[in-house]
Amino acid sequence: MSSGKRKRQEFTLIELLVVIAIISILASMLLPALKNARDVANAAHCLNNLKGFGQACGMYRSDYGCNLLVFQPWEPTASNGSWYANESIKSYLNVRRPTQANGAEITNKLDLWPNSWLCPKAAKKKPTDLPTPAPPDPVEDYYYIYTSYGMNFEGVNYLTDQGYQGVNRELLNPSSKINFIESNMWRLEKKRSNPVQYATYGETWWWDNGHTTFVRYPHQHGTNTLFYDGHASRTNSSEVYNNTDVWDLSQ
Repeated sequence: MSSGKRKRQEFTLIELLVVIAIISILASMLLPALKNARDVANAAHCLNNLKGFGQACGMYRSDYGCNLLVFQPWEPTASNGSWYANESIKSYLNVRRPTQANGAEITNKLDLWPNSWLCPKAAKKKPTDLPTPAPPDPVEDYYYIYTSYGMNFEGVNYLTDQGYQGVNRELLNPSSKINFIESNMWRLEKKRSNPVQYATYGETWWWDNGHTTFVRYPHQHGTNTLFYDGHASRTNSSEVYNNTDVWDLSQ
């Protein structure tokens, strides 16, 4: 062997530990940024869903000649009168029903919507008897839509009014009145807006937490809200909690 040939240098244990420490430090710096980027993307997805709701509601009001969002039994496509089962709203949003293995639509699961229409942070509840569609039908996950969003019923008796029966009443200040908001139940009122409820139960389905309904605040202590003029925006708990001005539809 030539005496001029350099001997190969190997890493020492200390050098390896230094490299590992540097990688760990860089990872600890990057992970919060990645989590924040994911949270921002989830919030944007959820907000876009509500913007779609706003466009559908606008078309619904135009087609049925009403000022408030109406789901009445006299409308043939209203099914049980709940917004999540309303076929007009679903058609505006191009929401497909879940299908059986043979491609036939499942008609008794009107509260199940494709996962793409749910808030990414929401609890995913799915019936065990829901079959998986077979190709060539698109394979989609279907869950309860009302674990993500709820309609504001403050000032409206949904039982006696059968939805919003005062269809020709002009809503004052529609740009500040809540139409839809993130929640764990399909309908809710002002008293359900206490952020302590969400802090206590987190992302749970209302049936799983002792039948407690509440507004969800999953996006960095904020919630996405659709207002009656059609615009959607992020709102803080302080803007929503116990605020009659944004909740009461009788004013």
